[in-house]
Amino acid sequence: MDSADLLGVAIVVGSVLFVVGAVAFGWYFAEDQKIRRRIRSAPRVKIAEARDGMEVRLVGTIRPGHTLSSPLSHRLGVYYRATIEEYRSSGKSGSWYLIADEEQFVDFSLADETGEVLVRMVHPRVSVVNDTHSRSGTFDDATPAEESFLQRHGGCSLGLFGLNRTLRYKEGVFEPGEQVSVVGRIVAMDGLKVVEPLPEHGLFASDDPGIV
Repeated sequence: MDSADLLGVAIVVGSVLFVVGAVAFGWYFAEDQKIRRRIRSAPRVKIAEARDGMEVRLVGTIRPGHTLSSPLSHRLGVYYRATIEEYRSSGKSGSWYLIADEEQFVDFSLADETGEVLVRMVHPRVSVVNDTHSRSGTFDDATPAEESFLQRHGGCSLGLFGLNRTLRYKEGVFEPGEQVSVVGRIVAMDGLKVVEPLPEHGLFASDDPGIV
């Protein structure tokens, strides 16, 4: 292999390593990953051991109570995030673009085998597992729920000449009975333990099985 061939191989290898590095960098600093690392780093305690003023990580089950209905799957939960992305072609390739992103939440009770706390969802930073996925596009019309969600965000599943746009939908929900992990500061109020946001950092929560 002559020097020109070696240079060509080096350029290809360098390009591949650059792409892999860029992807890894983007993954590491993605908001979801930052939230999960923050949760893992907090000291985990049982609810009965949590004391006023402590920063804690609590893992428990969501108790039935006030809930919201998610827009795509109509599941009841205390938190949901639903997104829509559109595929847009550019020459021989294309990319997915976020066109709708909706997040809603309510306070909820969390219980483990030792007790129960009230979780205050004030400006929470949440990493939710997107367990509902669907698409619409050519020969595949949007469902009534998908169309309704699109319209609520000023969109429509039809594009130029009345053809279906290529869309994908994702949704994650914290449902009653589901196990979640939360990180916050314990505040005692009238005999009830409350998980409040950490000063300057907020409340962290996730239903990722890898950290609960």
